[in-house]
Amino acid sequence: MKRNIYFFYMYRLSSRLYFHLAVLFVYFYINHIEIMRIELLLAVYGVMLIVSSKWNARLTTFMSEIHIIALGELTKAVGLLFLTMNFNFWLLFIGQVLSGIGYSLTAGTDSSLLRTLLSENDPVKYKKIESSSNSIMFIAFLFAGITGSILFMFNEKSVFYLSMTANLLAIISILNIRIPCEKESDKSNKQTVSENEVENYHSISNNYSIERFWIIYYALSRAFPLAIFVGFLPYFLFVNIDISLYFFGLIISLFTFSGFLAARILPTLINKFDFKVVTIITMSLSIISILLLGLIENVYISIIVVSLLGLSSGGIRPLVMTQLKTEKLKAHERISLFSSMEKLYGFCNAFLLMAGGILFNLIGFDYLMILFSFLYTIFMLILIGRKRRKRQKCTYPYYKCREANDQHRNGN
Repeated sequence: MKRNIYFFYMYRLSSRLYFHLAVLFVYFYINHIEIMRIELLLAVYGVMLIVSSKWNARLTTFMSEIHIIALGELTKAVGLLFLTMNFNFWLLFIGQVLSGIGYSLTAGTDSSLLRTLLSENDPVKYKKIESSSNSIMFIAFLFAGITGSILFMFNEKSVFYLSMTANLLAIISILNIRIPCEKESDKSNKQTVSENEVENYHSISNNYSIERFWIIYYALSRAFPLAIFVGFLPYFLFVNIDISLYFFGLIISLFTFSGFLAARILPTLINKFDFKVVTIITMSLSIISILLLGLIENVYISIIVVSLLGLSSGGIRPLVMTQLKTEKLKAHERISLFSSMEKLYGFCNAFLLMAGGILFNLIGFDYLMILFSFLYTIFMLILIGRKRRKRQKCTYPYYKCREANDQHRNGN
């Protein structure tokens, strides 16, 4: 068990060594790709999360979670290779398509694998490992962001080669994990899962009121900060404020550092406060930071903004993963649930990047950020309002929720 958890930590560490991500926008921009096309390239990544969201669940029919993750990391590496070939738009497009598919195959699958490894289904241990490994991912992301920004000044393509090396390390780490014997005995049952069963579970899970809330919350709370972080904040820093690449990397990395702090602090906050308080705090921080981007152009304000964005988005994943009751689900059911989260996130992220790219040319950066803050506020208020109107919150399938509601009305 300890060996498996060690390699799981190693996988999550190496899988988040994105040396290229902090400078990806700059990489496209300095090579004379227009803003609209840059946003399209960034949005394609999110679109592929939608298109391939169920592929990992379907692949459980043919292979284990370990091999699905390894395939995803390999696909990501091939995608990065395409980004280094030349600046033909369609080669870059293919690179982003493959990178998105690769991430989609791994997203949620690693969390499901962790559930599989914890054969005793200990929710406390799961929350602890999920939270601590998320912190490790933030540290890896922070280190890679700063290192990548520095190396980028000397060689533009070196950051992509380093990220591909990290993909290789991730593959080696994940392939060193061994599924417990008692879980291997269930493999035949898992491999009888048909595509229809995956579809049926997905449709049933959408009727769980609590799951629906957390899926939508996850998608919106990640899509707005990350779309801005990847697609628009680099423009603000590199063009509007005109800072050097060295300081660019440091400021961008504050996003990851504050996200790391949020991931560490949030489990304690959940134990002390109601989750509603935590969700409102994260929502407020996002709104304030996005609004500040549109109102003030100042390098010091940008430091505050990036830190607030990181704080608001950093704890979202561990918060949602601990609120969803997945310990009793089978592997393909967990993967299907997690994939539905990533699918909705991918849709929201892609929409914001493409719509933002169009609106950027029409209304400019400042008004675009003000509009984003307004839309995020409206969407989150609607989501919270809908949850409050639920008469009976139930984690059973929809038809059982109806029975529970009937009994509740009759006073039984």
